[in-house]
Amino acid sequence: MTKKPLAAALCSLAMASLCAPAWGQVTLYGIMDLYMAKEKSGSSGPKSMGDGGNQASRLGVRATEDLGGGLTAEAIIEHSVLGDTGAQGSGTNFWDRQSFIGVNGPMGRLRLGRQYTPSFISMFSADVYGVGAVYSPMILALQAQGQTGLVPFAVRYDNMLGYQSPLISGFQVEAAYRFGEAGTLSKKSGEGMDVSLRYRQGPVFVMAAVQESRSGSSTAPVASPTRSRHTQLGGTYTMGSLILHLNLMRSTTNAGGNGSRVTDVGVRYNMGQWSLLGGLVRRDVGNTANDNAAYTLGVDYALSKSTTLYARSLHLTNKGTASVSLARVPVVANSGNDISSTGVGITVRY
Repeated sequence: MTKKPLAAALCSLAMASLCAPAWGQVTLYGIMDLYMAKEKSGSSGPKSMGDGGNQASRLGVRATEDLGGGLTAEAIIEHSVLGDTGAQGSGTNFWDRQSFIGVNGPMGRLRLGRQYTPSFISMFSADVYGVGAVYSPMILALQAQGQTGLVPFAVRYDNMLGYQSPLISGFQVEAAYRFGEAGTLSKKSGEGMDVSLRYRQGPVFVMAAVQESRSGSSTAPVASPTRSRHTQLGGTYTMGSLILHLNLMRSTTNAGGNGSRVTDVGVRYNMGQWSLLGGLVRRDVGNTANDNAAYTLGVDYALSKSTTLYARSLHLTNKGTASVSLARVPVVANSGNDISSTGVGITVRY
């Protein structure tokens, strides 16, 4: 969609800068994903309708301009929405998913603003369910339960300066720095650093990534921030219609909390319009019996390139007194209750 048919809509969103004639193309895009599920936590559970069983619903605006000399300017703003109620998704800011501006060229891509971290992009590529989906068991890797003082893995960084190298013989490096904007207590409070190395050639995809974040924020700086590190290694291997997935993650903190290890294995088998999926994730927390394990079985049917019907069945085991939740199923604190959710849904991309 070009800027002419979108002009009225964009201006109504008060995006005057994107309406300016200087921009060569403005595109409105989005995803709407809804599912119906039967849930269980412990001995009971409701039937429900939810958003994002396969992909999180969103509305985005992308603007690009050819600067000449191989350079292109870009700007993206992206809003999350819960399709079942029309309410805003996670976060308190309207453009909570992404909001950045950047320049692409022969030497790579430079971006400033709220963006996905390089580690998350690598994790997403190696997970059979794409991490962010409600039914992805790899969401266990985003949990911090049982790890005192751990700064959770960051899917996105605010105030991020990011660089992505060009693809060279299958290799690509991506690095990011988050400005802590810590005020006077500590210049390093709230800072974050993230780097990922990815290799993609033929049937092989391999990635390694490290994310290190300090506690504190621009609104609540700390004098002595703790440091947390999340290290990943993983990839995929394609054999015709069969794709194998692997992701290994280690999370540690210098705050005295326990470290954890996450193992994620998955498989996808494509049969024309049909796809069969399976994913198994185990999270082991050091020095505690409160570990977690989850699996999801799934099937997709592509009605078109933009519309997919899907079914998912997830089960999570909480050991000891763990009370981690997946698929938005509530768990009683310190109960050790297992959960399950089975649902069918539809995803429309536009």
